[in-house]
Amino acid sequence: MPISNVQQNKIDAIKLNLSTNTRQASANKPEYLQMTGSIFNAPGAKSTSPTTTANSLNDLNTRRSIDDLNNSGGTTGTAGAAAGASDSENITDIDNAADGRAAAADAQSQGDQVESLTQDTQDDKVTVDNYNRNAQKLDKQLKKDDKKFQTQLRKQEAELKKDNAKLEKLVKETEEVQTEIENAQNELDSLLGSSSFSINGNSSDGQQGNPNASKINALQALIGSKTSLVQSNGKQIYTLQRSSSRTIKQMQKTNNNYVKVNQKNTKPGQPDDFLRIQDLLYLCLARWKWFVLSLAITTGVAAVYLLCTPAVYTRTASVLIKEDSKGKSVSPDLESFSEFGLFQSSTNVNNELITFQSPALMTEVVKRFRLDMNYFVPGKFHRQVAYGLTLPVDVTISDFPENESAGFTLEVQPDSTLLLSDFTRNGTELDGKDIKGRLLDSITTPLGKIIIHATPNYVKGETYTLYVGKSSLYDAVNSCSSNLSVSLNNEKASVIDLSFRDNSVQRAEDVLSMLISVYNENWVKDKNQIAISTSMFINERLGVIEQELGNVDEDISSYKSEHLLPDVQAASSMYMAQSSQTNAQILALNNQLYMTRYIRNYLSNDANRTQLLPANSGIESANIESQIAEYNKQLLQRNSLVANSSTENPLVVDMDQALASMRGAIIRSIDNQIVTLNSQIKSLRQTEQQTTSRIAANPTQAKYLLSVERQQKVKEALYLFLLQKREENELSQAFTAYNTRIVAPPHGSMLPMSPVRKNILMVACALGLLIPVVIIFICENMNTRVRGRKDLESVTVPFIGEIPLFTRKKKGIFRKKPQEVRAIVVKEGSRDIINEAFRVLRSNMDFMASKDNNQHVFVLTSFNPGSGKSFLAINIAISFAIKKKKILIIDGDLRHRTVSSYVDSPNKGLSDYLNNQIEDWKEIIVSYKGYTNLHILPIGTIPPNPTELLEDSKLSMLIEALRPEYDYIFIDCPPVDIVADAQIIEKWADRTIFVVRSGLLDRSMLSELENMYTGKRFKNLSMILNGTESTGGRYGYRYGYHYGYASYYGSKDK
Repeated sequence: MPISNVQQNKIDAIKLNLSTNTRQASANKPEYLQMTGSIFNAPGAKSTSPTTTANSLNDLNTRRSIDDLNNSGGTTGTAGAAAGASDSENITDIDNAADGRAAAADAQSQGDQVESLTQDTQDDKVTVDNYNRNAQKLDKQLKKDDKKFQTQLRKQEAELKKDNAKLEKLVKETEEVQTEIENAQNELDSLLGSSSFSINGNSSDGQQGNPNASKINALQALIGSKTSLVQSNGKQIYTLQRSSSRTIKQMQKTNNNYVKVNQKNTKPGQPDDFLRIQDLLYLCLARWKWFVLSLAITTGVAAVYLLCTPAVYTRTASVLIKEDSKGKSVSPDLESFSEFGLFQSSTNVNNELITFQSPALMTEVVKRFRLDMNYFVPGKFHRQVAYGLTLPVDVTISDFPENESAGFTLEVQPDSTLLLSDFTRNGTELDGKDIKGRLLDSITTPLGKIIIHATPNYVKGETYTLYVGKSSLYDAVNSCSSNLSVSLNNEKASVIDLSFRDNSVQRAEDVLSMLISVYNENWVKDKNQIAISTSMFINERLGVIEQELGNVDEDISSYKSEHLLPDVQAASSMYMAQSSQTNAQILALNNQLYMTRYIRNYLSNDANRTQLLPANSGIESANIESQIAEYNKQLLQRNSLVANSSTENPLVVDMDQALASMRGAIIRSIDNQIVTLNSQIKSLRQTEQQTTSRIAANPTQAKYLLSVERQQKVKEALYLFLLQKREENELSQAFTAYNTRIVAPPHGSMLPMSPVRKNILMVACALGLLIPVVIIFICENMNTRVRGRKDLESVTVPFIGEIPLFTRKKKGIFRKKPQEVRAIVVKEGSRDIINEAFRVLRSNMDFMASKDNNQHVFVLTSFNPGSGKSFLAINIAISFAIKKKKILIIDGDLRHRTVSSYVDSPNKGLSDYLNNQIEDWKEIIVSYKGYTNLHILPIGTIPPNPTELLEDSKLSMLIEALRPEYDYIFIDCPPVDIVADAQIIEKWADRTIFVVRSGLLDRSMLSELENMYTGKRFKNLSMILNGTESTGGRYGYRYGYHYGYASYYGSKDK
């Protein structure tokens, strides 16, 4: 099963992880314990279990370290007694008391190391126990997860087996049914025999003609039922296959989940390539000068910033937005216009909040205060704003475009003389000489005409220097808008908080006050705008109605003028009277006509010639009446004459002729009168007809005039109504209340809002501390070089010692990083850190050599030049020489002769011996000054073929000859990857010491070192970490006695 494999892999991973943790626990022990104990970490050490191995290793480390210390000296405890005895044997011939005290101190030091070692060993046991407990917990969790997943898988497997059994049964049954169907079909085909019979067997004729019809029908029914059974089984098979597929997918998912859980639990810990906080703290403490310098720079920059940055003050005001029901300015009578949308409004606080932020509002404030004009006066560190009480003069630039900027320097002399200079326009300096003028003068400048007024704050006799700047209106509005902050005081309240930031306190207060004032004015205008719109509407309607009313009046006047109707009823009465009068006149004229015709007829009748004519004929003609009267008079005279005479009397005849003439004249007059009367009657009849038609048309005219007069009255009433409403609207505009109430006038603290000195200094200090930390963190994490012990934990090469970086002290705090000096640092009686490190290294090497008396030839090599091999060789040798050991140092680097330089590089040496120029090796041995038991074998002449010389067997003979002469032989070899000298010399040595220089060797080379160790390319390979800095932590050099032994014993040689 896959689960079993995963479980086995997980258990193997747990064992591997536990073994790794045990090795890390051993590697994380204190430095001294690591130095002594790491010798036994070589391959070949067998262990039955990780726990047993760890405990045995700790016990072994402890015992061997104690034995080492017992063999090294001391007078405190058992280890001190053994060490003291050893040192007593070595110094029996020395009478110097100081050396005895130094040996005793050394023994005391090593005794303390034993106690510390014991405590560290106990701590390491606790650590290993913790690893064991964690491993047990992990194993229990693995078993629990395994049981859970196994149960789930068994359940799913049971379901899958059940489905598979059903599926096999159905498949088998289906195959059998299909076989039966095939047999029945074959039998049916043989019975049918030919195609004349219906395959369905439904024909009655066919049944009667075929004797096997009943059997055919039975076979067909059988085939049909079996086919239905096959179809049913097919559906069941498909369902079971889908169910099995889902079960298999679930099993795969369960298995994958189990594998993921196992991988998560068994994932080995990744190496920690990043710094711990503790290590970072040690690194920062070691570079405290960086922090002092960084703090000085950041606080200095902060101080300069505070001095050169103008202070910004904040002023705040609070405004209450009233409800509409309390601030309506429209009269109730005008609410009838709300149907037209003229008076429908509601106050929204959010809308008013946005209104306060509108550029139009700020533009009005900028224009009123002329905030586009900026004035500055010289200050100690920066220019200060001049405004209000600090502004002595006011500048006006005539006809200057609003969208352009300008600036100049203004100097006001005590005698009110002005000096203008340094003109700029839109950021470009204008060429021109200084211009002089006086107050209130119109001064012609490159910017145009400038008029300068004195403010009430101007003191005559004082000298003022101002930097005048005019920004564009757009920039000024944007600047003020950016400094304005508007917010809602409370979501449930209608109070708006306004705050304004400015370099001038007074200007900030003035801007807020003016902003509220302009807002109120605009709000009143908005509210009155409704009334103004109403007034415009009323005025417009009044004009229309007035025009319509004038048209109606003109129509009435024109109609009456046209029809001569000043008054319809009066005209009607007049027409009736005129008609009656006309009828009376016609009647009278008809009477006159009748009488006139009668008189004429009477005159025309000859029978009536002697008869008098009627005197009152009714003819209204004086002429005719006078003629009739004259005629009657003549006729009376004639009749009197006839009565007195006869008709033939000549007088009568003459009178008859005269009367006939008079009668003809009267008849003619009567005819004329008749014509006149007919004409008058005709005229009166025409007049009567006109009057009659007018009387008939009078109701229509009255109706038209009544309609027009009604329109006239309606328009007159509407005209008077609108006149009244216009007056009411004008009154309502004069009594409109503000929409706001100032809750808190502009106010604020006299302390500047920015820059806040406390915050700036705190940020400066924080940056001053953070910048070095970040730099150190980045540098350390990007550093690919070996930094300390932590980087060597993954290497299994035995670790025998760690030497700190040796530097000479320089005076001063901020000095450059000191470089390592090639010098002798090991001194007898010295208790500084580096001497203690060499003592620990000496003890470890002495212990390695004591295991086998014949293994005391050491080769020192490295990967890189400059690793400090020669430095270590000479100082290790001196350390052993102080212990009265006979030491020889062989300079095996035939190309650089670094060790030879310690004895002034003699002309004769190893190369001369190998070239057979010198026969006795004793001739080339040089004693080191100050130590008779320390000898150096220099190179002598640098050979052209060093590799060939080293491959000569004479070198092996030389080493074999030197072995019995010296307690320890150290051979300084060149780097292994550069030349093959080290590999050649290593064949004749007992042990190889690989020097790893901190800060020089790249960590990627550690794998190569590990390969050297595992591949056994060098004999008994071990390593020394050289040049670690005293930074503490996992990467630096940190001895427990750095603050213990050195401070306890004290040393003048430090």
